[in-house]
Amino acid sequence: MHFLLTTQVYYETFIDQYITRYKIPLIIIFLVSIVLSSCNWLMGSDYKYRDYLKESWELFEFGDYAASETRFSKALVENNIGVEAFWGRGWSRLLQNQAAAAKDDFDRMIGYTFKPDDYFAGLTLVYYLLEDYLATVDAATDALMNNDTYIFNHLETYNHRDIRFMRASANYSMGEIRFEYVVSDVNDLANRLKLPITINSSDASSWVIGSVQYESLAAILTDALEMIAKVVS
Repeated sequence: MHFLLTTQVYYETFIDQYITRYKIPLIIIFLVSIVLSSCNWLMGSDYKYRDYLKESWELFEFGDYAASETRFSKALVENNIGVEAFWGRGWSRLLQNQAAAAKDDFDRMIGYTFKPDDYFAGLTLVYYLLEDYLATVDAATDALMNNDTYIFNHLETYNHRDIRFMRASANYSMGEIRFEYVVSDVNDLANRLKLPITINSSDASSWVIGSVQYESLAAILTDALEMIAKVVS
């Protein structure tokens, strides 16, 4: 606000001193007026955008995802290329079970070079809920490559373990040809979660959970994923 007032004072001084004294053509004054007005509008719009973002995340963290979505939308009125508002609204929609609408928001960021960790983490959940399993695996892999210990700061219960679980489940859903990838993520998650699971896909003697010996890799992976789901959900 101080900047805006200073700009106005400068402009009035400019008019008083230079138009009257030096007879500057009116067209130049007109152009200067447009530039200064544009600067004021842009600064004001950016302040509103930032304020809406702050309010949006506060509502999101409070668990009011509908109100958060509305605030993110208002932020986008002030800045229709606001990257954070797009993926923020996408997250708000995700947690209202609006995966298709959330995907539209995440898709708006495809052309941007820089994408934050929260974007890939959210995109993983989008594809998982839409049952696009290959895309889930790709998004999860990007997320974990960017940050192997990812935690969503605005919802700390959602983290790298959820992303690994979704990647394992997605690979499992694509059939036996993907089981090696499932085994890798299941063993990783079991180790992180301190679960008594260590699976070697080529050694049937390792297909054991507790006192249960499994006859197939598919069977033990099914139960292992169910066990992990209860912990990470």
